[in-house]
Amino acid sequence: MPGAAHPTAGVSRKPGTRRFDGGVVASFTIGPRVSCPSEARASGNGIIINSAKPPERDFHHTAFVETAVTVRRQRHIWVAGAALQREVYRSQELASFDYTHVVPGVFAQDDYTPYAG
Repeated sequence: MPGAAHPTAGVSRKPGTRRFDGGVVASFTIGPRVSCPSEARASGNGIIINSAKPPERDFHHTAFVETAVTVRRQRHIWVAGAALQREVYRSQELASFDYTHVVPGVFAQDDYTPYAG
């Protein structure tokens, strides 16, 4: 139609995004044959989509932490540890899609060298 404006005219279509990422890795020596490696990470992002009426806002966050104990003895290297991951999603407009997942884990390993030649 001549002179008519498109319904989305003047509406910002660029999503506004905020993001963060970070992490730490460390290893502690407990004794001459024992160490404790550890790691922690987190990331998240928030998005605002201004073209929707009302604007859509959501946030997604992930966190992970892991620690272990490593023991070296003769021909063995033993590793045992635990980990935890957490995922979160939140929407201000569509709360029925919100979720939080927490996943724990444990692990153990034995590396054996049959010949130490």
